[in-house]
Amino acid sequence: MKIDSQHQSNSDKAPDNALMVDHPSKTTRHKEAFMNGRNGADTDENPKDLGNEGAPHDQVKKDKKVSLLKKNGSEKYDKKDYLGALVDFDAACHIEPLCASILNLRGEVLRKLRKYGEALADLNLADKLQPDNAYTLSIRGTLYKEIEDYPNALKDLNRADELDGNDFFVKTQRALVKNLTGDFEGALIDLNHEAIDLHPNQVFVIGYKGVVNRELGHHDIALGHLNRACELKPDPYVLRRRGVTRRELLDYQGSLEDLNLANTLEPYNDFTLSERGVTKKVLRDFQGALQDLTMANHIKPDQAFTLKHRGSAHRELGNIDEALQDLSYADTLEPDDFFTMLELGKTKTQSHDHEGALIHYNRVVEMEPTDPRILRQRGCLKRMLGDYSGALEDFKKVDEYQTELFDVLLTKMERCFTKYAMKDVAGALEDAMVVRNLWGVNGQSSVKGEKLKLATTKNGGLSECESSMSQKLCDIEKSTSRRLMLWIEHSKLVFSKSLGRGSFGYVHRCKWVDKNEDVAVKYVSSHHKDAFEYEARMLANIRHPRVVRFIGCSYNEEEKEGLLVMELMNQNLRSLIDSKRRENSPPFDLPVAVDIMDKIAEAMAYLHDQGVLHRDLKSSNILVNQSVDGKEEYVVKIADFGMAKLQGKNNMPYFMTVDVGATLWRAPEVFRNDGCHKYSFPADVWSYGITCFEILTGEVPFEGTTLSQIRQKVLCGLRPRLPASCPSILKSMLTKCWALMPCDRPSFANIHKTLKLYLGRDSIDPKAGDVIHPQELRRLLS
Repeated sequence: MKIDSQHQSNSDKAPDNALMVDHPSKTTRHKEAFMNGRNGADTDENPKDLGNEGAPHDQVKKDKKVSLLKKNGSEKYDKKDYLGALVDFDAACHIEPLCASILNLRGEVLRKLRKYGEALADLNLADKLQPDNAYTLSIRGTLYKEIEDYPNALKDLNRADELDGNDFFVKTQRALVKNLTGDFEGALIDLNHEAIDLHPNQVFVIGYKGVVNRELGHHDIALGHLNRACELKPDPYVLRRRGVTRRELLDYQGSLEDLNLANTLEPYNDFTLSERGVTKKVLRDFQGALQDLTMANHIKPDQAFTLKHRGSAHRELGNIDEALQDLSYADTLEPDDFFTMLELGKTKTQSHDHEGALIHYNRVVEMEPTDPRILRQRGCLKRMLGDYSGALEDFKKVDEYQTELFDVLLTKMERCFTKYAMKDVAGALEDAMVVRNLWGVNGQSSVKGEKLKLATTKNGGLSECESSMSQKLCDIEKSTSRRLMLWIEHSKLVFSKSLGRGSFGYVHRCKWVDKNEDVAVKYVSSHHKDAFEYEARMLANIRHPRVVRFIGCSYNEEEKEGLLVMELMNQNLRSLIDSKRRENSPPFDLPVAVDIMDKIAEAMAYLHDQGVLHRDLKSSNILVNQSVDGKEEYVVKIADFGMAKLQGKNNMPYFMTVDVGATLWRAPEVFRNDGCHKYSFPADVWSYGITCFEILTGEVPFEGTTLSQIRQKVLCGLRPRLPASCPSILKSMLTKCWALMPCDRPSFANIHKTLKLYLGRDSIDPKAGDVIHPQELRRLLS
């Protein structure tokens, strides 16, 4: 199944149709129309033609002036001076308002200027004055095509063809309309007519024959036509189409060469850029693909084809939020598109929204009910959601349709995992033996055999599903020097309710039966076991009153999920802000707000001192409890270390080159990340500054703007606007947190010290290197 060449509905209409219409025959046609206007073609409505016996002297002068205006207008049209031509034709129409030939000419110029309503009015009047004029019908048919009124376009062009069956322009325009309406055979009949074969502009004709044959699925024939057209002239339109055809024939390098040359000959063409982006994506140059698709979207926004492939590139790069935004928008522009549905399913699977992913996979299966790989993926999703019988039903269907050994083995393996989850150990071992035997005989030395080996390793292995995560968790406990981790039996954790989603997993409220204690439990699937182990190790070695307390680990054998057990907090900071926010007033009194800011800074100072770069600091990852004494004072703790990283072994900061973290809280250096720009601890300081803005105002920064607009604003120096009532000491501190250069941002140790001074919790030490100068602080506090 090909999913890289879905460029049918929107891309074949524009921008290339404009090129097809601009054909030299139209210049000749204008000259013919001009001559017809002079030689009696309009005698029905204008019997007093130039040179008639007995014509009054004034009429002769008028006719001469009209002829001159028509001639000048036609010459300007030939030079593409459409506004100048319109002035002349307007003047001629003012003298002779009921002259069909002049109306035709003015209608054609108005069409070129995209003034379709006025053009249609002129051509309708010309048709009424002089019915069945092939020229009028051909131009009006072309206009109908451009406004996508294809039935009327075909009606006019068919009648024009009846009147003049050897007209090149009519044949080509009708071929275009037939192609756009899916009548590819009819389009080929027009393109193969002898009138077209004799026309000098063979590059366009031959190239378009290639386009239509591609639509019919005759890719080899299409490539032959396109090759011949390119030999005659390397036209950008033909090169674009050949590039797409070569990609569909799996000649990816040839496709890239054609699209590069098309872009050189005609830069900034959205069709070229979007198709080149798709080719780069197939070649796994996702960063290059993203650049081309973003440029194409900038040139011509709201194109479903561009958005869905840019969303796919974002997904491959791990930009899940951006991928979901592009794909969801593409789905609204072009509902029920197969590629968009499939990519949405994959993206939501990566974001652990398995229920949402299943909805899209169900829609995809409705479109392609016999595709074995899609059925297998849906079966895996059903297994993750606990629908084991539904998963086995999908795997059974896969057996009916799959043909490749690799697919057979993968399906058997997934069915093995499903049976094991159902505690059907005998059935699981039976499937495992089949996989091992088939793989051992046919696949161990092949490339796909290595892929299967990798797949079985990722899913935990086959012997008793070889799910050794529980053993690995025991190894974590043994390797943790401080032995702070407790092993908790999964059966002792009773689910209560869902709390939300963290990085790499879902968080639920559970009752820990042994301790009769409510706890928060983060569930991480086996697909992310490396991230699970990393986060467990990190949490086990962190102990601070401002960091959420890690209790221990567990493992769910049925679901193949690792569990991180942590203390339960009442809510996150964002939900607290939303509950206390009032119109035109901040959510907290200033002392309360600064107290929360200080506690976050204290926690982050500790983490940075331990070499931990959080990378996902935001209000929803900060947990709060209200003080038990009833005062408006809060216990504040940092949570969710799924994205965090430890410093290097040489005690130097761990410089990152991976683009992570929620977009609204991203520092400029993270936005600039292209694999070369590095970022470290100051990136957390930036995120802290954005979180402080939420605490002080209750607002989400840059609310109502797209992800790309946020990136542009941040990189251009735009920062959230603090209210006038905010003390200058806090404004100065946050301005430094939002410095463009990471080296200009303060450390959390200095931020904590400054806020303690503001709250009166510490004395002033001029040597401490505070964010705010002590003299300014004394003045403000006084």
